[in-house]
Amino acid sequence: MTEQLTMPTSWDQLPSGDVLHSVVEQALLPWWQRIFGYHLLKVGCLSQTLNTSACPIHHQINLDSLQGTSLQAEPAQMPFKNHSIDACLLGCLLDFHSDPLRVLREVDRCLVPAGHIVFVGFNPLSPLILGEMLPQYRSKFPWCGHSFTPARMKDWLNLLGYQVIHDERLIYHHLLTQLELNSRMQRLLESLLPTTGALYIMIARKLNVPLTAHTIKDRRTKKMWLPAAQANVAAG
Repeated sequence: MTEQLTMPTSWDQLPSGDVLHSVVEQALLPWWQRIFGYHLLKVGCLSQTLNTSACPIHHQINLDSLQGTSLQAEPAQMPFKNHSIDACLLGCLLDFHSDPLRVLREVDRCLVPAGHIVFVGFNPLSPLILGEMLPQYRSKFPWCGHSFTPARMKDWLNLLGYQVIHDERLIYHHLLTQLELNSRMQRLLESLLPTTGALYIMIARKLNVPLTAHTIKDRRTKKMWLPAAQANVAAG
């Protein structure tokens, strides 16, 4: 039986959520200008509130299973045709969904070749591990979810045929106390352990692999003599 996880409905439910929201928006801002197409899908409540106005894709769809969403649907069963979405934003959705692999496969089904997936996730190999060690925090966000390491995400994307074009860590803090950006401790951790940011941003492009291999053309020099039968006729 699949375990049911509680999912945050706003950034305010996360510790220092307003700061996390702002930092993620700033980190994604330069990338939205590089993503093109006709349809941008933002899956989950946290994705919907991220500002994507800098993206040249004008038709942007908010999808979630909660009532009041512009498109109410289960992320693991999206009502879209195959290869109909150009880009998809998953803001900390896989960390709290009961079947993250199924969501990822469903996104892959809907995405066009050369389309983009934008991930935001919590990094378990970070100072966040301190919260997992303390029982009073295990039932709170973000520790009540099932976070995946960036390496695991890359493995999944590689199996599905994606190329990771950006991988970044943010927020070198345990989130157990009030978050202060650019503190001395954060700068020290970022310098000494750059892969241990509490949040990661990953952007992947779907590879457009041909269904059949191209026939290799034979470029050998053509024979300059006639076959024996034709040579005899020519001689006669």
